[in-house]
Amino acid sequence: MADARDPDASPQSDQQPDPLFHPRTPENDPSLRIPELLQQPVRHPSLDRKPRSDLGGLGDLMKALAIGVDFLATAAAGALLGWGFDWWMGWTNRGLLIGLGIGFAYGTVRLLQRTARDEAESKAGGKPGSRG
Repeated sequence: MADARDPDASPQSDQQPDPLFHPRTPENDPSLRIPELLQQPVRHPSLDRKPRSDLGGLGDLMKALAIGVDFLATAAAGALLGWGFDWWMGWTNRGLLIGLGIGFAYGTVRLLQRTARDEAESKAGGKPGSRG
């Protein structure tokens, strides 16, 4: 006679399988089955939106910021050169003021050239700000 705990022994039809040798699976235990409703993934409506590819406003803002930084950097470079000339010559603030004025004037010229170039390219249908 076979022992009830022997895994090779075939269980009789009127007895339940021993849980030590027959683990619970969805096939033999209905409480472990996942309902059909929970098997389908849920899509949130916000995931169905198309990504925004139009970042023209942000591009314009960055272009304006670049123009402003270029202007300020040009004026600061003129002031720095003037201060260096003051230090070299032993002057008190003449070179700094002259360098700041020259840097401001050159920055204004660069600003006007860049805006004129960007406007001409936008009228011609090209991409503004591209060099080539």
